[in-house]
Amino acid sequence: AWIDEFCSVRSGGVADLADGTPVVFGGVVTQCRVMLTRRQERMARVRLEDQSGVIDVIAFPETFSRHADLLGGDRTVVVVGHVDLSRGELQVIADRVVPIEEAAMHLATRIDLLVADDGAEAEGPGLEATVKLLHGMLRQASSSVAALQGRPVEVSVTIAVGEDAVRLAPRGIRVVPESGLLSRLGELLGPGRVRVRGGFRPERARPRRNGPPRRTEEPAFA
Repeated sequence: AWIDEFCSVRSGGVADLADGTPVVFGGVVTQCRVMLTRRQERMARVRLEDQSGVIDVIAFPETFSRHADLLGGDRTVVVVGHVDLSRGELQVIADRVVPIEEAAMHLATRIDLLVADDGAEAEGPGLEATVKLLHGMLRQASSSVAALQGRPVEVSVTIAVGEDAVRLAPRGIRVVPESGLLSRLGELLGPGRVRVRGGFRPERARPRRNGPPRRTEEPAFA
């Protein structure tokens, strides 16, 4: 479900993309081959597998140094990068690697919340009290985003009473959708009423003046 929400393509669709196309791709690390560049810096060629196939991912020294711990065997990760065809073979150049359990924190674009009136006999604080509790929770989370790693996103709140509903976008509220906050929101609002939206797309790779995007860190030996 996380891969479906946050990734832009499956392995079977990467071959149809043009050189330099930005991608968000998720899968299991099945192989990591570490190499040295001519500058004696470590880089890696990683095989990432999803349900439809396998993709080769290149992690150049800067990226590898930041994410080496995530590129071990059997880790499920999301790679943010772009398609590279400059060598005549299909590969993805990784700019960032995110563990799948933190995908929402880094790749979400919005949180959708539903506050529904379940009737007078339903257990819970009631509609008005729930809205007040939600407001306080979001304000607190918004004020603490500087202390969190992740990408703050906007929040959309739908309040439903019977067949009537109104959608609100709280001003000045941006929160990082980390697991603790999502859990608290779920406990307050109930199952199925907290939805983290994907759709994040990285910038397109900058082309060279005389050709497609290309990196200069060539491996010297394995």
